[in-house]
Amino acid sequence: MGESFTVTTANGYISMDKSTQALRVVADGHLWTADARVPPCVATANGEIPFTAVERVAYSEWKTGVGAGIRCAYSQIPGFGGFAFDIIVWCETATGHVIFEFIPISEAVTRRSCTCVSRRRSCWRARRPIPR
Repeated sequence: MGESFTVTTANGYISMDKSTQALRVVADGHLWTADARVPPCVATANGEIPFTAVERVAYSEWKTGVGAGIRCAYSQIPGFGGFAFDIIVWCETATGHVIFEFIPISEAVTRRSCTCVSRRRSCWRARRPIPR
C-alpha cells in the first residue's frame, strides 16, 4: 500500500490507500482488505467509474455519536460532467458493525440509479480473524 488516510475507531481502524483507493478495515479482531484484482468502482447507467479515474478526492474523518470512519468525496470525474459522490465507511461503536454508504452529491449526468456494487464480483476478501 502507498500513502494512506487512516482513522482509528473504537474497535480498530479504517484506512484508504490514496493511490489505489483500496480499503483496509480492522474491526473487532477481523481484517477486511480490498481485492487488488477488482478495482473499486461505481456502476452507473452511463458506465462504470473507476475510483482511480476521479480527478479530485478529498478525505476526512467522519465522526458522530454512534461511530467513526472515513468520508471520501469524489468529484471532477472525466466523461461524467458534474456527477459527484461521497463514500462513507464507518464502524458503529456499540455493535462493531462496519457500514458502507454511497451518497450521490450531484447527479447532473445520470438521473438513473447508481450503485457502489460491481456487477462482476465482490471486491472484498473473506473475513478472517487477525492473528494475535
